[in-house]
Amino acid sequence: MDGEAVNVPVIGGCTLHFECKVVGEAELEGKKLSDAVDDRWYGDKDYHTLFFGEIVGCYILE
Repeated sequence: MDGEAVNVPVIGGCTLHFECKVVGEAELEGKKLSDAVDDRWYGDKDYHTLFFGEIVGCYILE
């Protein structure tokens, strides 16, 4: 099944669905993390991208 508000597939087996559109993104920078967080969670320095979304649809499938 496809989403109602956004052209994405709906995850099967779930009842509640939120559809979002990406409104921004930011690269995570290790130098802005505490040493404790950086060492514990990013030991391999494989930082990720943070995405910011706006909910454009919400519905329940039974």
